[in-house]
Amino acid sequence: IVKICGLRRIEDAEAAVASGADLIGVVLVPSTPRAVTPDEVDWIRGLRGVETVGVFRNAPLETMIEVRRRLKLNWIQLHGDEPEEVIAESAAVAMPPSFSRAGGAERAAPRRAAARWGEASIDGPAFRRAVERAKEY
Repeated sequence: IVKICGLRRIEDAEAAVASGADLIGVVLVPSTPRAVTPDEVDWIRGLRGVETVGVFRNAPLETMIEVRRRLKLNWIQLHGDEPEEVIAESAAVAMPPSFSRAGGAERAAPRRAAARWGEASIDGPAFRRAVERAKEY
């Protein structure tokens, strides 16, 4: 599965889709280099042929749900120190976080979120496309 993240322009997203990306991500974390606001990436709602991801860090669950609905995101990606209740509540639509070199892979919460994501998404379109592509090799 190929995920292209940190996109800010529709032209880049469309190029990624045309190149075979399975997932397109936008970073909704203020004060990060690739940060965008929901208004800036409203175009993501119209993308076809790809699943969409919003990356959040320590955002309130209500905010993540609202932005997911507004942008019609397929997934949210937790990339912070989210409390257990947020991880549990978002497990059905949360992807495993990106683990940084700063020890993120050692935290227990991301491992649980990753396990839940695997269980929740095993029959998703991106997974099925990846399986079909793997059969070609």
